[in-house]
Amino acid sequence: QLPDLIGGIGAPEAEWAELSARAVHAYYAGDTEQALEYAEQARRNAHEQSDRFTQAETAILLGHALARLNRLAEAMAAYGHVLTLFDLPGATHLVAEAWAGLASVALVQSQLAQAQAYIEDVLQALAAHPHAGLDEPFFIYLTCYRVLKANGDPRAATVLQAGQRLLHEYADRITDEALRRSFLENVAAHHELMSAAAKVITLGASAPA
Repeated sequence: QLPDLIGGIGAPEAEWAELSARAVHAYYAGDTEQALEYAEQARRNAHEQSDRFTQAETAILLGHALARLNRLAEAMAAYGHVLTLFDLPGATHLVAEAWAGLASVALVQSQLAQAQAYIEDVLQALAAHPHAGLDEPFFIYLTCYRVLKANGDPRAATVLQAGQRLLHEYADRITDEALRRSFLENVAAHHELMSAAAKVITLGASAPA
């Protein structure tokens, strides 16, 4: 049982923000069970509000935590809820992270054709909105790379390089060197994106002319 974290904060929006922040922190720290608990509390709070962005961000958090815990059917339901919330014209950039989540689940299940189908939707969104997504754009780029690579799609390296460039754009805004290093190295998706890009560069440099 979690303690009463919010105490005297009365506004539902403030309570949701606090719970979501704690969920994100626990997730990035690798404490996925704790992240899921906070995300579940945030979900209950979000349903008391009418704001679809709040509900969608919570669903993304749930999806990521559930997927990491291998609760794949529940993760797919969480990501699918985001698609329902933003089933609107011109909202493809808002569901890109949910599509990427569904693609990552399909990839784990070796459903490569289905994963590719989701990624095609993501790539269309990224073409118009390079910063697409509600929470973690670099999870989107990393998932695109993994799915494209698994399918032998030559666009994999291009997507990876685009994600790396965007990551460095974000990092260059951080003036504190320790925080910048932490941003690049201590967030799993960021670290994995950079590592994958470094391997691609190394392989390219070692390829015969």
